[in-house]
Amino acid sequence: MRTVMGTLLSDLKNPDKKPLLAAPLAELSHLPLRLLIEEFGGCDWYFTEMISAGALRAASPYEDFYTAAGSLADRTVFQLAGSDPDAFEAAVGRLLEIPGAGIDINMGCSAFTAVQKGWGIEWMRDPRRAADLIAHLRPLIKDRTLSVKMRIGWSADEGLFKEFAAALESAGVDFLTLNPQIKKESRGRSGDWKWVKLLKETVSVPVIGNGNIIDSETFAFRAGLNGFPGFGADGFMIGRGGVARPWLFKRLSDLQNGAAAGFEVDLTAVFDRFTELLRLYQPPEFYPSRLSRFLFYFCGNFRFGHRLFSEVKKAGRNGNEMEAAVRGYLNRHPEERFSRI
Repeated sequence: MRTVMGTLLSDLKNPDKKPLLAAPLAELSHLPLRLLIEEFGGCDWYFTEMISAGALRAASPYEDFYTAAGSLADRTVFQLAGSDPDAFEAAVGRLLEIPGAGIDINMGCSAFTAVQKGWGIEWMRDPRRAADLIAHLRPLIKDRTLSVKMRIGWSADEGLFKEFAAALESAGVDFLTLNPQIKKESRGRSGDWKWVKLLKETVSVPVIGNGNIIDSETFAFRAGLNGFPGFGADGFMIGRGGVARPWLFKRLSDLQNGAAAGFEVDLTAVFDRFTELLRLYQPPEFYPSRLSRFLFYFCGNFRFGHRLFSEVKKAGRNGNEMEAAVRGYLNRHPEERFSRI
């Protein structure tokens, strides 16, 4: 029997296959969204939202919701964030007690609160320290993958970027995911994918490209389809585009398999199913924030999406009123219920 590691790495090393991965996104890439994506045809691998290594070590009461993988466990990678190597070791120990495909270390998050804590991109200041963490965790993880999600760095320093990536490879990382932005760049920017190509030329482990894949056109450009040269990535991680359109993974998979025709999506049915899954698999106190975060992107499918999301925000933390705003909009604009992609 092949190990989980063998399966995931085989996908990434297969020149005829470019896996699609659902990105780790705070308050977004929870089990309900992953299940919704799967119902549309799914993607190859799912990443959890960022899990605090310290909170997991302390067995905080909500951690079971962050680590829940359900029927997707054999294709789920848990992402850990933190600054304390001892907390990482303890958290890895807990994750190895539940089914999963791999563990990813967040060394790229640039959010203010994460940086303040020494998480995410703070690791990119010191390649040796980052490599020491990976070398310490490598023998503990055994038959699961160990990966790192990173950025270009605090600045566009090519020498430090290459030193950091090479150090992680030497320490035993199985693959790297790059969001090709520097620290100060906003989430809305597409990033410079030439750095994905540079990373691929720097290391021999597989490289996953991540950043602003929001539709079939941007995917074709980055993946080297339809005559575009591409950037050499071994796989593609999709974040906010897959939140706005959970069916996007199915569309991109069809494109890779040569299916040019799109399909029709019932946006009312998508919304109803998301809210159903959210109530089933998240605690009630999570419902308003998770629904609001989802709608920030999902409302982009509508002609007057900005106006709709303004109504959603007026509902505050009242999930029922948020739902009523969306359903009221769809009742007023039945012509927008179906979307052809």
